[in-house]
Amino acid sequence: MIPTLQALWLAESADLDPVTGRVTLTGLFDQVRVPAGADDVSGGVVCFSVRGVHGEARLTLQYVDLADNEPLIVRPVRVEGEPLDTTDVSVRVNRIPVPHPGGYVWELYAGVELLGTVRVTATVGED
Repeated sequence: MIPTLQALWLAESADLDPVTGRVTLTGLFDQVRVPAGADDVSGGVVCFSVRGVHGEARLTLQYVDLADNEPLIVRPVRVEGEPLDTTDVSVRVNRIPVPHPGGYVWELYAGVELLGTVRVTATVGED
């Protein structure tokens, strides 16, 4: 069975409360500003919530350049959960490649099925 995506975000950080199990996201974003001459920016956390995980699901998180549809990052993600529970996942990305201004997208897949996306717009300039 394929999990159902509940939410997908980019954030500066994600903190898990060990007592309540709640995740606090700080600094949600969908835009990055790249300094002139740079080809990447400091990363963040790709966070998503899924339901319908039957034991274990093997997902793929992919960061794609929309100019040519080429993946710049491909990362397998193993998720464990119960079918009726919401499973929260945070994937740390240290650097995000930005070879040019324009559009990029993080995509979450279960096999070949696209579960969802979050778009990133990159501009050039000083912070």
